[in-house]
Amino acid sequence: PLHAASVSGHMESVVRLVEAGADVHARTSQNKRTCLGLAAGFGHSEVAAFLACKGGTALLHTCNGFRESCAVVAAVGGHADTLKVLLDAGGRDLAMLPDGGGSSCAHWASTNGHADALRRALDVGGKELAMLADGRGESCAILACRDGHVEALVVL
Repeated sequence: PLHAASVSGHMESVVRLVEAGADVHARTSQNKRTCLGLAAGFGHSEVAAFLACKGGTALLHTCNGFRESCAVVAAVGGHADTLKVLLDAGGRDLAMLPDGGGSSCAHWASTNGHADALRRALDVGGKELAMLADGRGESCAILACRDGHVEALVVL
């Protein structure tokens, strides 16, 4: 139930389930997704903030079966406000945390042309994050250029 409430962004249900003892660290049987990762993927910032507070650093750094953190999942979807909430809670370590292919949340925001999400990531990770090479040796700028994401390049 907590995963379903997180996907739908139903804050009242999430709060009640957690207060009743639902495990915020529980994962889905398929793809090992956490409730926080699901909320992040659907851009539910309020739910993500609550779950991050309840689950702490351990939950923020838990990756799904694809080895994606909640920050990566939010960046892939371009959910800049949700990414800000997550990075405010998880800081630089979360911003720098790579997925299974070596890509950070900034790499994914660049790849998908999500300039606002990229800006949020760089607010926390700075120049080091912008210059960080992914698993293929490519920086955020290379990834943004490849697909013609001019707005992302302006952010960089």
